[in-house]
Amino acid sequence: MAVANNKSESTKDADLNKQIEELRSDIASITELLAKRGSEDVINLQDRARGAAKTAVEKAQEKLTDLNDDAGRAEARMMLEIRKKPLAAVGLAAGVGFLAALMVRK
Repeated sequence: MAVANNKSESTKDADLNKQIEELRSDIASITELLAKRGSEDVINLQDRARGAAKTAVEKAQEKLTDLNDDAGRAEARMMLEIRKKPLAAVGLAAGVGFLAALMVRK
């Protein structure tokens, strides 16, 4: 009976060891799957960030172009007004210079 009981315990130990190995294998598989999923998520986030950065750069370049165009038009209008009224332009420039000198002096 002791031999049968010993055999039964060794069978239980073998079954337990087999289950432990299966669990280890399952945990390793899950870990690998999670690592792969995490890598995919990181890659997706990087792609989205690159796309958002590219869009932001494009919008900034468009705004810069628009501002340059507006500045060019404003300069052209100013030059036209100076040509129409040169004395007024000189007077305005002198007045602005005088005010700037007063502000710097104080």
